[in-house]
Amino acid sequence: MTQKNKIPLVKDATRSQSESIQTVVSRLQNGEIYVPDYQRGSDQWNLRKKSLLIESTLNNLTIPAFFLCEDENGNSEVIDGQQRLTIIREYAEDKFKISDSNDIEYLLPEAVQYRGKKISELPNNLQKVF
Repeated sequence: MTQKNKIPLVKDATRSQSESIQTVVSRLQNGEIYVPDYQRGSDQWNLRKKSLLIESTLNNLTIPAFFLCEDENGNSEVIDGQQRLTIIREYAEDKFKISDSNDIEYLLPEAVQYRGKKISELPNNLQKVF
């Protein structure tokens, strides 16, 4: 195969894009971001790990990037980050409480106020993060 006949592995250049948690949750809920069938189940994280992720989000700490691939319809398929995206969506939909266990060492002292709470039980300023 000659050099000009080779097909590149990546057809488009990658790009970095920042979106708010609210926007990401909205895009997940309306199907603009979706998890393909080949991804493993979304129940891989225990409550401790989920709680630490939500604490990081509430405190505006950096969390690892999500990798998405745009499909032919303009929607985004999750390549990496499915667990984190699913947990953020579940918390935004009031589906679990942050752990109230004393054995979790939160990153910031203020996080104690989140213990044992669903998003609907947080102060309005924190609910707006989601």
